[in-house]
Amino acid sequence: MLSDLSISEHIHQPNTLAASVILRNSHIRQGLSLDAPLYFPGHSTRVFFRVTNASQGAIALDCSCGIAQLVFERVEGEVEHSYNGAFADEFDYRGVS
Repeated sequence: MLSDLSISEHIHQPNTLAASVILRNSHIRQGLSLDAPLYFPGHSTRVFFRVTNASQGAIALDCSCGIAQLVFERVEGEVEHSYNGAFADEFDYRGVS
């Protein structure tokens, strides 16, 4: 079963940082997987990701437990062009493109 999620957090990436969303280890061990975009320098958006239950059983999730975490990567020097793609300034989920 797939679930598209957006979390309440917004990111406003400076031109020197990229960010990735990764699944917490405890949820990987339960049988969940996560797909998410790389948030490029200059990207400003709500954080979106897709969680898939690859296990045989139901897994209950609630807002009080952390599902994922953001990993920030420093970009050496400022990028020439900050993010200006199809999902720029997306704060409400528009679905797949």
